[in-house]
Amino acid sequence: MIRGGLGGGVSDNSTKPSQSGPEKNLGQPTLPASTSSSSSSSSPLTFLCSLLRSPPSSASHFVALLPSSSRFRVPRIQKLQFVLFKRKPVHFLPTPEIHDEDQEVWVIDATGEIFTEYDDYLARMSFYKSKRFICEITGHSGLDFFGALESELAGSKDVEESFPDALKGPILKKVQFQTIPRIDNLVDLIYDFFKSDFFPGEQVIATLHNNDKTEGQIREKTSFPEQRNAQGEISKPAVANYTVSLINRGSEITLTGDDLCRDRRIFTKAMLRAFIKNTVHREAWNGAPWLVKDSYARRYSITQSIPKHLQRGSTVAERKAMLAVRKMRAEQGFSLTIAGTGPGLSPDPTPPKPKKGKQKDAEGKQSILSLSSTGILKIQTVPEPPKPPPKPVIKYPIEDLTIMPSVNSKKRPTLKRLHEAVPTKKLSEESVPLLLETWVFLNVYCEPFLIDSFTFDDYIDALFYNEDHQECALLVEIHCSMLKALVDGGDEGKVKIAGILDLDSEDDEEDSEEEEEEDLPMQTRRSSARFNLLSKAATNGHGDNQNPVWLELIRKREFQHGGWETIIVGLFGQISANTQFKPLATEILRYFSPLGEEPNLLTARGQYRDLDINTKIKIIQLLQKLTFETSIVRNYMEECGEAMTRLRKDKIEHQKTRKVYIEELKTLEDERRQLMPENESSSPVRETEGEGDTKMSNGYDTPELDNEGEDSDSSRPAIRRPSNRAAERKRKREQEKEKEEANAKLQESMQKYKRACLAVDKAKAKIRQEEAAIAELDSDLRESDCARLRLLGRDRFWNRYWFFERNGMPYAGIPTSSTADSGYAMGRLWLQGASGEEQKEFLDLDRVVNNDTNDGTKVSMSIKERRKKEEGNAALRGPEKWAYIDDPEDLQLLLDWLDVKGERELKLKKELEIYKEYMFSAMEARQKYLSPPDSNQGGEVVVRMSTRTKSVA
Repeated sequence: MIRGGLGGGVSDNSTKPSQSGPEKNLGQPTLPASTSSSSSSSSPLTFLCSLLRSPPSSASHFVALLPSSSRFRVPRIQKLQFVLFKRKPVHFLPTPEIHDEDQEVWVIDATGEIFTEYDDYLARMSFYKSKRFICEITGHSGLDFFGALESELAGSKDVEESFPDALKGPILKKVQFQTIPRIDNLVDLIYDFFKSDFFPGEQVIATLHNNDKTEGQIREKTSFPEQRNAQGEISKPAVANYTVSLINRGSEITLTGDDLCRDRRIFTKAMLRAFIKNTVHREAWNGAPWLVKDSYARRYSITQSIPKHLQRGSTVAERKAMLAVRKMRAEQGFSLTIAGTGPGLSPDPTPPKPKKGKQKDAEGKQSILSLSSTGILKIQTVPEPPKPPPKPVIKYPIEDLTIMPSVNSKKRPTLKRLHEAVPTKKLSEESVPLLLETWVFLNVYCEPFLIDSFTFDDYIDALFYNEDHQECALLVEIHCSMLKALVDGGDEGKVKIAGILDLDSEDDEEDSEEEEEEDLPMQTRRSSARFNLLSKAATNGHGDNQNPVWLELIRKREFQHGGWETIIVGLFGQISANTQFKPLATEILRYFSPLGEEPNLLTARGQYRDLDINTKIKIIQLLQKLTFETSIVRNYMEECGEAMTRLRKDKIEHQKTRKVYIEELKTLEDERRQLMPENESSSPVRETEGEGDTKMSNGYDTPELDNEGEDSDSSRPAIRRPSNRAAERKRKREQEKEKEEANAKLQESMQKYKRACLAVDKAKAKIRQEEAAIAELDSDLRESDCARLRLLGRDRFWNRYWFFERNGMPYAGIPTSSTADSGYAMGRLWLQGASGEEQKEFLDLDRVVNNDTNDGTKVSMSIKERRKKEEGNAALRGPEKWAYIDDPEDLQLLLDWLDVKGERELKLKKELEIYKEYMFSAMEARQKYLSPPDSNQGGEVVVRMSTRTKSVA
């Protein structure tokens, strides 16, 4: 009686043996007794392999009943799927010998294991139900045996269906007998070997000669082996040509392996790993080879005879011999060769005669004759000295400071400093970044401020202007437009910086004065007190503490005759109580209210005119900070952001349209190429009617006289028969008709060719139109990008490069501005020193940089030494240091100086190459604008009178 079930279920299946012979249950074959006896002593793997030679038709267990003199057994499920337990295959228990036919047994259907004791059956089922098994195919762990087996079967089926059939045989032949222990390394080896090799029947993606990609199938493969010269070097590598059937085009083409690739979803390392796990196995001992499973080996005709040197006995003997050699080396101090221990070796019964010194073997290697402890002469091959490893080739780009300059390296052009170039040297170096900041801000946001764009040179000229008889129109326009942005017009104009201004009661003012007395020095307190008096005097009965006179002047837009200067005095005196703007406002007020003069309205204009350029720049900077907090700037930034989103969408649409036109152009080019005549200028020449008439006249009307002057009977011309004349006329008519048809076809083909050429030209015109639209959208995107400045890049010494016209403004300013005829806006490329962190981390170190260049030279130099050698005194030490290049020749020298082997300078040079033409144009326009024909000037900036005539009231 047999009790069994899958997953622990127990059922009773009673069968009785037949007296006459074996009874076959469920149509299954009967196992002979020899199989039963032999399998009990063999390993589970051998047993399962033997069962595969006669697989049953059902996956369920079966019972074979033999006569009473025989023994019976229940074979286990015949699947070569290995469930792993502690990363090793699960070994099934051997089948017990059962002599009593009526003995009760328990069977596990999934494994075919038979138990005569119920406790053993329960213990085995408890083992199988523990969550400690691993699926070999998928790698999933934490499964019970039956779940892992199910995962194995499902994963094996998926891999079998998804992996390309054309690759299975070649890959298994390559894997067979490999001795790489780790499967990860084996997968890498197989993947690298087959990723550029293809086989007939594979589905591939072919890249045609016009760079079009289409699906195809390998129909035929032709391989050419590599060729070597007399020195053994490879003169021509191995190549393969593939005949590919294009699926979607119905044609065939011959391509190389470089033009083919597989679908990324089909041939991956993960899928290759799963296929190898599913089809090969390896025994658990060191040096064991990978073996293809029997079913796959028979399917793809792969030999299963393991070579002798890969068999376990041979490898064990070899390892023992190596251990013995090492032991003898350690004991005796010299090496001995043990004969007959390696694969395919046997002791030589007739040892050669000893010779002194060294000998060379058949391969030219040095050998040494020595005697072993047993007196046998041995030949020891002297190992060749190891070759030095090849020098590693430097792969660029690398860190810029590790690239040593060559002996004849180019030098960076001389940089100019703005505080040294302006006349009379009144501009301090600390004011240069503020000057650049205010100019960029005013030109980027000139539209919301309702002012014209202006050049940087005009800006400097305006700040230096201090004539009494006439005001500078540019300065008046700048200050008035920025003041208007702070307060709306009208009697009840809204103050847009109310949160910044202090318009509270007198008690708060007294408290603030006490705080100032505690924090500020004596001169600052007296200066602030004087400006409080000036603010009160400016009221003149028209204002109070909540509505000071400067606020009323802004609302009424009274900027003339010292009005805007008075507003600035009152405004800065008001905001000096704010901690955010207190230091800058107090410093400006100190110069605006000298201690020796009484504060009054009439002196405000003169005091501003007498200010130096550095204080004027600070006034504009403080106004910039105030206006940046207003809604006029914020709204403009939001509008530009929305405009950029809209422009990007339009650009994408134009790019899609251009792509469609390009595809259409390719089709039209193919049609035109097919319609192109062999010789466009040649055409068949039609015979004229005169030639035809002449021929007919000579052949029919004109008689032919005999040269010998015979009588009339003999000299009479032979008249053709009417039948011949009719045939001749018919033949000529057919020839003329054929010529006319040929000419008509030629004319028709020429017309088609002309129409095809016209269609190609129209398609090209459409593409050019779309490209022009894309370029215009790019320009609009660049001008709308006003949120932040875009850095070009950094050089080897971490200097930053700025092209301020790069974004946020037109390259030459607004076309309708009063200075649009200048043709430039800044006309300079600016360099800024490295930041404090970069200076400390990379430049202020005495670290020595060693660099082995590819030419074999080696240079050692500290970063400080190199910087001093290349930059000298022109080094920009700090982010507050600025310099510029304003000459096209110097810009070209800078491009030549940059080394594309460095990471930073490679990126910087790419950006400079993009905007190089714009920089050249701006620099040339600036030189022309600032250099009249009769001028003879040096390198200093010339003070010019602004020509702006815009009213400000």
